Amino acid sequence: MRRAASHAGTWYTGDRGELNKEILGLMNKASVPEGAPVKAIISPHAGLCYSGNTASHCFKALSRHMQGVDRVFILGPSHVQNFDDIRFTPFSVYEMPNGDVDVDTETISHMCLKAKEQGIKVSKIKAQSDIDEHSLEMQMPFIAQLVQGTPAKIIPVHVGHISDAAAEGYGALFAPYLDDPKSRFVISSDFCHWGSRFRYTYHYKKDENPNIGDAIIAMDHEAMRIMEDQDRPALQRYFAATENTICGRNPITILLNTLALSARQYDLKFVHYSQSSKCRTPHDSSVSYAAAIVTEA
Repeated sequence: MRRAASHAGTWYTGDRGELNKEILGLMNKASVPEGAPVKAIISPHAGLCYSGNTASHCFKALSRHMQGVDRVFILGPSHVQNFDDIRFTPFSVYEMPNGDVDVDTETISHMCLKAKEQGIKVSKIKAQSDIDEHSLEMQMPFIAQLVQGTPAKIIPVHVGHISDAAAEGYGALFAPYLDDPKSRFVISSDFCHWGSRFRYTYHYKKDENPNIGDAIIAMDHEAMRIMEDQDRPALQRYFAATENTICGRNPITILLNTLALSARQYDLKFVHYSQSSKCRTPHDSSVSYAAAIVTEA
């Protein structure tokens, strides 16, 4: 069963040549120092014209370490269906203007069996929900570019509103794959969605940050610092205190649990941050974008 590129032509161009040119242009402009092998990234998922620049930084770092990779896991939050587990795609191919990409259905089947043995709740998402969801597809313009001409396949995973205990179970499920040299992970998340249209107008540390735009930046960077420290309890306390609208908080929490339960040691570092606009009054709105890389320590 093939999944059409449902957001092509609106969230990004549906023309193959134009998309290739745009992706290569963004990655050529991105400046990321070379370093240890990149095993995972955190990447935003807005329209390419909004978050593509930030996303290009982590994907450029990832592109240097794709040799020998067989599978790319993509974990993104569900915006269209409510559930309390993780759900794999039901499709076998993701069609994209810049090259269709096969889904690793064999690994998905193996993980479903392993999860059942361990009492971990997983399932397959409804086809229409997969088609409607943008958080996974918006990673595909870059991923399709990276895997062109290689045997690498993708494993799209929709993440619901999971508990902390469930996140730990999923971390144990994914940890062996993170340690596998043939696997890479893409964690899809935007950061703060601020404004009345998002029903979120919290002014973070107003005494220290009287300007709303500066307060949003400070609040996001506090979350980024905690994530870099891989401090899961501190991140839970942060969300309880701020309720920051980081839509991929659950995929990120799974990533932090995966790092904690892996046999190897990893470093997490943010390499770029931007906003759709900078809020100046309570009537403004903005969405924040952050890019991070996970490397072998």
